[in-house]
Formats: sequence, structure tokens, C-alpha cells
Amino acid sequence: MLRNFASRLDFLILGGSLSTTFLDAMGFKVGNSFFEKNVEEALAVIETAKESGCKIILPVDHAVAQNLESPVTVKDNNDVTMEDSIFDIGEKTSRIIEETIRKCKTIFWNGPLGVFEHESFKGGTERLTKALVSCHKENGAKTIIGGGDSIFAMRSFGYCEQDFSYVSTGGGALLHFLAL
Repeated sequence: MLRNFASRLDFLILGGSLSTTFLDAMGFKVGNSFFEKNVEEALAVIETAKESGCKIILPVDHAVAQNLESPVTVKDNNDVTMEDSIFDIGEKTSRIIEETIRKCKTIFWNGPLGVFEHESFKGGTERLTKALVSCHKENGAKTIIGGGDSIFAMRSFGYCEQDFSYVSTGGGALLHFLAL
């Protein structure tokens, strides 16, 4: 499905455990973070994106800790150690994402960028949500949210369905439909 998206989109922004899968495939340490060991598929998506002119946006920095209750440190990709777990994107990555989506006329969001349910790791998802609302209201961008986790995040940050163009509880089903 991601290869299909990479062949049709201008930008493919990846966060959360999906981004750690890609970072691992590219040779970065992701420590104890959750990721799928799927190097071949990730590299195939990257190649498809290059061939079709889609720019893949991956995190360049992360909020890391040994566990959800440990002290948080922000580290660049090259500084993540095997003891770290990546729980959110960092400020640099948030700025890159915000700059990128401001160029877009249509934005589809499925899934949080970090463990937003924890105060220490909500920043990336909260900044993304705020930027999406701004793109919709100020720039007239079509903003589409898919999936229960994204909707829960949106609501937990004080936004509602009317702040976006379209909101669907069907994240996976909507992804499959859009990939057709």
C-alpha cells in the first residue's frame, strides 16, 4: 500500500512505529523502539518514491527515554542508542512537517506521531493537529483524518470534526480505499 502512495503523492510523511521501521532499514539505530523488521519493503517504498518524485519525510530527531516513566531526552537520528526507546518526534521534525504540509492542498492524516496519551510524548501529535487545523482554516487545504487513534488525539487536544474537512473512524479501511 505504501508503494502505491509513494507513486502518487508529492509527500509521504512517516512517524510513529512506521518511521522506526524505515529508519532501521536505512541503517539508523532505533534502540528498543517498536518497529517491523521489513527492510526490503521499506527500501522498495523509498525506491518507488525516488522514481516518482515523492519526497518521504522521516523524523530527524526524537523524544526518547528508556521507558514511558523515565526522563526524556531529545536526540538526533545518529545519537539514538540501543538503550533508547523512541516515543515521539522532536521539535526539528515537527518544524519540517509543518513547513511541508503548508505547501499541500490536500492532507490525509492516519495515526499519531508518538505516544500522545503520555504528557511527555504528546508534543509531535499535538503540533501536527494544530498545523492541520491551521492549514484547513487559513489556507483552505482539504484535511482528512482517518482512524480512531487520530480522532482520539484530535479531541484530546480540544479540536472537533468541524475543524477538518472530513473525519472517518475507519483508518485502515480508508487507507485501503485511498490506495486504490
